[in-house]
Amino acid sequence: MSQEQKATAIIRHLCEQGWEAYIAGGAARDILYGETPDDYDVVTSAPYKVIKNLFKDRKVSIVGTSFKVCIIDGIEVATYRKNAHFGHIDNNCPVEKAETIQDDLASRDLTINAMAFCPYNGDIVDEYNGRKDLKNRIIKFTGNPEDRIDEDPCRIIRACRFLAKIEGRFDPETFIKLKSNRRLVKEKVAPERIRLEIMKALQYLKPSLFFDALHDIGALEYISPGFEACYGYDGGHYHGETIDEHIKMVGDFLPAKRPLLRLAGFFHDHGKPPAAGYKNGNVSFIGHASIGAEIVEKELKALKFSIRETARVKALTKHHMREITNQTKPKTVRKMLKALNDDDIPWKDWLRLKIADTKGNLKKKNIDRKQVRDIVLKIYHELHPPSNSAVLCTKDLVINGDDVMETLNIKAGPEVGEILKKTLDYVLDEPARNIHKELIRFIKQLTNSHG
Repeated sequence: MSQEQKATAIIRHLCEQGWEAYIAGGAARDILYGETPDDYDVVTSAPYKVIKNLFKDRKVSIVGTSFKVCIIDGIEVATYRKNAHFGHIDNNCPVEKAETIQDDLASRDLTINAMAFCPYNGDIVDEYNGRKDLKNRIIKFTGNPEDRIDEDPCRIIRACRFLAKIEGRFDPETFIKLKSNRRLVKEKVAPERIRLEIMKALQYLKPSLFFDALHDIGALEYISPGFEACYGYDGGHYHGETIDEHIKMVGDFLPAKRPLLRLAGFFHDHGKPPAAGYKNGNVSFIGHASIGAEIVEKELKALKFSIRETARVKALTKHHMREITNQTKPKTVRKMLKALNDDDIPWKDWLRLKIADTKGNLKKKNIDRKQVRDIVLKIYHELHPPSNSAVLCTKDLVINGDDVMETLNIKAGPEVGEILKKTLDYVLDEPARNIHKELIRFIKQLTNSHG
């Protein structure tokens, strides 16, 4: 049974027992927008003890302390409530029982999220013209915008995210209030919640609209100063667009199923403004990849991205300027693959970012299929050489630390690792050297030359 079927069955049973029941909030919005909701939340006039008793033959769990909510077969079923949707750490309003569905919806953030739908009898509750705003793709706060923002300042970011979701625009009053309260993003919103909003926005068709909305209300500088600095900045002699236009095209092009890769698309050129200089009368950005990698690391750490997530986006930023062409020597390809392997970056993600980076350049011809095929073949040839196994890290060498210690009569320590690294570089120059006898000869020669 699907989530939709479960929610519908729960509502039917509640209604047949004389209680009101609705699919509310985001699920109602998605249904009325013609989409399939990810989650189904049911609200009802029935108290939680009644709900529990009505579904005693089903798997029911109770969550919450002061206000109990039932989870029935994975579907949240809650009695009408007030103040339940703020989630703000400084909010002192306790969750209370609401008398009507209208009272329940009144404290929700946006008009498009303040609707309810009953699949049993077809009733739609839409006190704030959410359907009209959804049709016209307008983002508008429910009731008084100041109250909604004060209840939970994260709604400033959520409003920008939902604008991206429906590819809409702000209601004028909502826009004014978002702009005048933008500093609350810095002062009141936990970094973890900002990270969550970013990750959700990356699932949409055009996440660039999310970042544009944050920029338009003046909040982006509190979330990503590096991104904000790119707005309106000259893209340089080799680009026909500003830096922000470029990174937004790159990010939008990358697949939603790879959110960290997509985030790297939006963040990969953050190093350009601080790296900007002039060469032969033209703007240049020498070293911007490494500078950008440090900016990305700082920003993502501040937003509480995990160590793994931060490392992935940082490494993609650091390596995005690497090139492979028909003229690239095999040794160069191997060294690039080693660098990607060291930073745990799949070469296919590097290539995806490379293709997107080209597509986001209005002056540059896109990488065509033949070029992509040639790059893939060059990489594949080095990963699957005809006569040897690929060597991209010290573990791929035919000798190990024990061989080094025994041959050179030294103890375990940093010196062993350094010798293996130099041996790896020796093999990267020519993979056929990865033979036990040859590598033993090399490390003896290496130590003798430094003796």
